[in-house]
Amino acid sequence: MTPSLSVTLLVQHEVLYATCVFGVNDDLKRTLPRSCAFELEFLNLPLTSVLGIGTSECTTDDLWPANGDCNLWTAKLFPACSSRKQSCEAALLTIAAIKENGLFTFLRGFTVLVSMEDVMVLKTGTSMLDFQLGLQSKMLS
Repeated sequence: MTPSLSVTLLVQHEVLYATCVFGVNDDLKRTLPRSCAFELEFLNLPLTSVLGIGTSECTTDDLWPANGDCNLWTAKLFPACSSRKQSCEAALLTIAAIKENGLFTFLRGFTVLVSMEDVMVLKTGTSMLDFQLGLQSKMLS
């Protein structure tokens, strides 16, 4: 995973970066009622085990909009960080935390969490294009 996989976001006039990761079998559009939302699977594990639900670490209100659908597309699972490097590190920590102990509690340390839906709305194509052009320029020189 390289920093070029991070998406540049504009959140309240601040540039942030998010790197979203999913499992091959994750169904981003599978929608469940709020009462069953934690049955959704993220990185091939049910959200109940991924988020430490049994320990009251997380509720549906923490992940989904109050009146919105409960699916992986709208779940706020990804930290928005101040640098591409931090964003990539957070994505790798997400995978490691889930695979090692099934807990996702480190998210509490981030002030801004985004969903894939948020990423599509908040992404700033200009910054992403500038970054890609900068990389291309470095490779060609």
